[in-house]
Amino acid sequence: MTTTVCGMFPVLPRNNYRIEGRCVGDANGFRRYTWKMTGSSIVAGGMPNDQNITIFLIQLVIVVALSRTLAWLFGFLKQPSVIAEVVAGILLGPSAFGESSMSKRSLTIEGRIDGYVTNIFPPTKSNSSVCGYIPRNGKNILAPYGPIDVLSVFANFGLILFMFLIGLELDTSIMKRNLKQGLSISLAGIALPFAFGAAIAYPIFTTVGTPPNPNVQFSTFLVFVCVAMSITAFPVLARILSETGLMETRIGNLALSAAAVDDVIAWILLAVVVGIANASTPLAALYTFLLLISFVAFMILIVKPVLAALAKSRYLLTDSGELSLNVLAIFLLGIFICAWWTQVIGVDVIFGGFVMGIATPRSNRLPERFMKSIEDVVVVLLLPLYFANSGLKTNIGSLSHGTSWGIVALVITAACCGKIWAAVFTAKLVAKTTWKESWTIGFLMNTKGLVELIVLNVGLSSGILNTETFTIFVLMALITTFITTPVVHFLYLRDRKKKRRNLNENYMTSIAVRNVSVVAWATEVLPKILGREKMTMKIFVLKEINDRPSTYMSNEFVNLLESLRLKKRDEKTNLITKVAEKHEINAKILATARINADLTEKWKHRNYDVVFTEIHIDTKSTDESDLLVQSSSLADHMIHHYTRPLGIIIHGSDVKIPCRSILFLYEGTPAEEFALDFVKNLAGSGSDIRLTCIVKTGVDFKLPEREGDEIITVDHPFGNHASREEDTDLIVFGGDRQSSGNFRTAVRNCRGCPYLVLFPSGSSAEDNSGVFSVKKSELEDTPERIVQVETDALELHERDATPSIV
Repeated sequence: MTTTVCGMFPVLPRNNYRIEGRCVGDANGFRRYTWKMTGSSIVAGGMPNDQNITIFLIQLVIVVALSRTLAWLFGFLKQPSVIAEVVAGILLGPSAFGESSMSKRSLTIEGRIDGYVTNIFPPTKSNSSVCGYIPRNGKNILAPYGPIDVLSVFANFGLILFMFLIGLELDTSIMKRNLKQGLSISLAGIALPFAFGAAIAYPIFTTVGTPPNPNVQFSTFLVFVCVAMSITAFPVLARILSETGLMETRIGNLALSAAAVDDVIAWILLAVVVGIANASTPLAALYTFLLLISFVAFMILIVKPVLAALAKSRYLLTDSGELSLNVLAIFLLGIFICAWWTQVIGVDVIFGGFVMGIATPRSNRLPERFMKSIEDVVVVLLLPLYFANSGLKTNIGSLSHGTSWGIVALVITAACCGKIWAAVFTAKLVAKTTWKESWTIGFLMNTKGLVELIVLNVGLSSGILNTETFTIFVLMALITTFITTPVVHFLYLRDRKKKRRNLNENYMTSIAVRNVSVVAWATEVLPKILGREKMTMKIFVLKEINDRPSTYMSNEFVNLLESLRLKKRDEKTNLITKVAEKHEINAKILATARINADLTEKWKHRNYDVVFTEIHIDTKSTDESDLLVQSSSLADHMIHHYTRPLGIIIHGSDVKIPCRSILFLYEGTPAEEFALDFVKNLAGSGSDIRLTCIVKTGVDFKLPEREGDEIITVDHPFGNHASREEDTDLIVFGGDRQSSGNFRTAVRNCRGCPYLVLFPSGSSAEDNSGVFSVKKSELEDTPERIVQVETDALELHERDATPSIV
């Protein structure tokens, strides 16, 4: 590659655009250089990366593809996706693929992969630190603007929206729970890391940390290091708690409360530090601080009440229950105006989005609605761009001597010791937790995650950190986040699994539901129809989580727990409710990204006598990812992979409570033996539930004699029960794992009375996976289907059915 020189100014020619330059002398004898970048299509002889937009699209594809691939791989290690996104950025940057250097002969940029830097991530004057580019001999051969600047703009745009989501997650109700203990843990978790940060700031400053911003004094650098050491990543912590099942436990509540307070204090301190760093004089820094305080007060005292009134108005939602586009536009404009204001007063754009999130009212499920409206684009597309932009500036190769790696060890040690020790001893003294619980809280509070990386990028852009110091703190953030989940599993969750294996072996059952309304049916009806004198029931309320913030919002779990109306057995155990003294029923939220597999593993681990799950039919819903699709997928998975006795509850919007009458359908096949034993046990248990049995003609069928029970013999039991549904609270029949005929008929016909399908122990054929899943289209009340159902019912009703009353 050759160099085109305009006067004495070297210009870097690239094959993705052509630089036309000329020199013009002005009246003072100075030369003025101008250039224009042009591109053409591949038809006209151009290259696929001939323009800024085409290069940006290539960058976008590479970043998103690599980030999602690594997120999938890191998912097997139970690591949050932020780890994968940061690692993807580091791999694309100078630490791996993009290490760049300047050729002394041709003044061209070279990298580990030939053409990678110049064609994919070319640095510009405004983003010269990308891929470790360093001008040689004071000569900057870079273009003033390029595709990397487009990526940077999109990355910061995504960060503004993500900071808005973080502000939405910080609900004040979280801070109020366990306020005394949470506040104590939070303050200790800031004070001790501040002390450790102050202790290590000077050696960092004098060895590797000289700030590139001349306005930054050591005092500003010291406070920034202290803030960076005290961070706890609230969003990542919520994700870890939900995945590990600790969200509804006491240590989870303590960690969340402390992290919420911790984040608010940390963001305030960071805003002050950035304001001081960007101010030219102490007086300007004071003005910046006063403007920031006035802005926050204006948003909380004036804007928030206005938004609360809007949230209660009829204009909030459309007729279909979705967030109105006009309301969404109003809030988005508010986010961008707030970000613009915090930037122009000398703080940073991210604080505007964060304050707007805090000012958003929590009424009418507004945070959840906003998250579901914008989170997919932010999480999948924009946030990976931000971390890629951060990784492109992270150069592990700059840590080329022993002093740098000594500083890395010092920073990681100080970060872990300060945060963990503070949380451990405060939790032990104030919250009276056990040592094991205290250490678990300590490591949970040590999660730095994406919040730390955002703070570090603010420090880098403000000139507080240089590239080497930035890289050191990025490594600290990655390591402290990476160790959290495995350490929590080792310290706390491992012993919980051992305790579960040592429970008493009474009659044990479990039910897993997505619809909370089924919990009341499970606690009041299921113990009666099981007909056991004493039993233990485990209720799993299923909640699927993924990379979307809305799936692991802590207030979602709080609302879910409140809707269960559970009572505390004592402070150190899970939440519990009792239906009767002889039955113990435990309820737990099972939050996981792999509900089908994880629930199957839990049920196999305990060897329950019988387990139940549901299929929720809601024909009014227009969402293809609704409860019907999710619950039928779980039912199909259990039928094929869970080999012990299984019950499937098929119901509409609500299930009937109490249960006074059961209709049992029986054809006499071997697959129905478990259902027959179930009904016989109910009849002999002394229950007051009335039984009506419709039995196929010629089948030998006997029940313990009870007054009021009825046996009807017909040729086709599954066609002669429709007329009796109005007087029935539950329809029970036996399911066949090898055939889905009766099962699918029950799903299609279920509108009022719920069904309970009982499958015996065994396995299904390997080639019929998915046959028990139900699609919404199968339940649509088309005219053809309605006519067919009515015709079948009429024909079956006209058949001769001779009742025999016991």
